[in-house]
Amino acid sequence: MILRILAVLAAVSGLTALAPPAKAAAPVFTDAPCPTDWPAGVREVRCGTLSVDEARDGSTDRRIGVAVVILKASTPYKDASGQVLPPMVMFHGGPGGALTSGAGNILRALSRRPDLMAVDQDVILFDQRGGGESDPSMDCPGVELTDAGPPSDADRDGLIACLKSYQAKGVDLRWYNAAAIADDVRDMTQALGLTKIDLWGGSYGPRIEAAVITHQPQIVRAA
Repeated sequence: MILRILAVLAAVSGLTALAPPAKAAAPVFTDAPCPTDWPAGVREVRCGTLSVDEARDGSTDRRIGVAVVILKASTPYKDASGQVLPPMVMFHGGPGGALTSGAGNILRALSRRPDLMAVDQDVILFDQRGGGESDPSMDCPGVELTDAGPPSDADRDGLIACLKSYQAKGVDLRWYNAAAIADDVRDMTQALGLTKIDLWGGSYGPRIEAAVITHQPQIVRAA
């Protein structure tokens, strides 16, 4: 009886594997109001969410949101043909850090030092999937994690429990990695109508830069 059940399960699994993957939905950028406590008149600012497929193999149709803030250049550079510089996309550290929530502080700094950034090219603050203001944002409060791993058994158990809680909510942890983030960056360029971007990252950010250069080189001008 057990062998018969296993045979049936194997046959069903085989049929599932042969089924064509779901067609990936087009990325969509949706504008949203920026926080009202951000300084006004420093730069033109655009806030929004990039909606993309969580699974990059088309296995599910679950969508996630990637938080994005665009700081428009104060004096965009144009060459002799009128071509402007591509925007510079900034990646945060972590993994699991944030950038978009700090846009208000960036604007305050720019009000004092207008030459700091977003002068001759737009700057895009990009919260990588799983971090920052993106949805889901997989934070695990109260759990310590170092480059060498959890520093204690309690931290290890807390991290496992935290990740299982996200899985219970339907989050597929397999797709929260640098290669999937590189695909998100490509989708952002598509949704915003960009052909090329420059890359900048601090701390863990260069790992994401490397992934974009490796997996989506056609969109990169400089890093």
